[in-house]
Order: sequence, then C-alpha cells, then structure tokens
Amino acid sequence: MQICAVFVTIRVRQKEIKWAVRILDTERQIINMKLKEMYDQLESNWEEVVGRFAGNEKLLLKFTKKFQTDLSYSNLCDAVEKEDHDQILLHAHTLKGVALNLGFDCLGKEAAKVVKDVREEKYGDIPADFSRTKEEHEKVIQLLSQLDE
Repeated sequence: MQICAVFVTIRVRQKEIKWAVRILDTERQIINMKLKEMYDQLESNWEEVVGRFAGNEKLLLKFTKKFQTDLSYSNLCDAVEKEDHDQILLHAHTLKGVALNLGFDCLGKEAAKVVKDVREEKYGDIPADFSRTKEEHEKVIQLLSQLDE
C-alpha cells in the first residue's frame, strides 16, 4: 500500500509542478506583453530593441527596470540647475546613450539636442531642449512604473 501512496503523491506533485510551470509561463507572457506594449507606446522598434539583447526579453526587462534608478537624469538636472556646461555635456551624453540602447528613442533624441547645444555653445537653447528631455523622461518613467502593476 505504501508504494501506491508514494506513486499517487508523485503523480499529484507532477501535476502541481506542471501547473506551477504553466502559471509562471503565463506570468512571463503577460510581463513581456506589457513590455512590448510599453515600447509600442514609445513608438520604438520592438524587434530592434530585443535584438540588441540577443532576443533575451528577460534581460531587456531587467535593464529597462534598472533605468528607473539610473542617476544620469538626476545628475543632468543638477548640472542644468548649476549651469555647469561640462557636467551637462557628460550627463546628457550618458542619458542619450543609455536611452538609445534601451530603445527609448524619443528620450535619446531629446538628450542628443542638449548635447548638441553644449558642443555648439548654444547655451541659451539648453533650457528649452532640457524641458523636452524632462517630458520624455517622465513619460518613460511613467510607462516603466506600469510594468510593475
């Protein structure tokens, strides 16, 4: 009788494991769907962005979530407030690179304008271009926060 009990327990656990795997797979699909929808809202090329991560959507998700804690934007804000052009260039360039690598193209393009302003010594254009960078950054952060819901 004990052999039958063990067999039944194993069969039940196998079914439990199969259900757990199905649930995890469904959760992953939902997260990836949310991630793809986020990129669609940002008007980014999903296939191109995922391709940068060798097709690994889980890795892409990891790095997009880390963007929320990236300091390049807050450092750029401080530099703009202090009108420190060297630091503005450094942090705007960093933000541009990170944003473009993650497929946040609109944010990357706006940060590139700030970089261009500093390089061309058009310091009067920085506030307007930074304002648009700030708007795009807020949009990206808002969409990223929805991934966790």
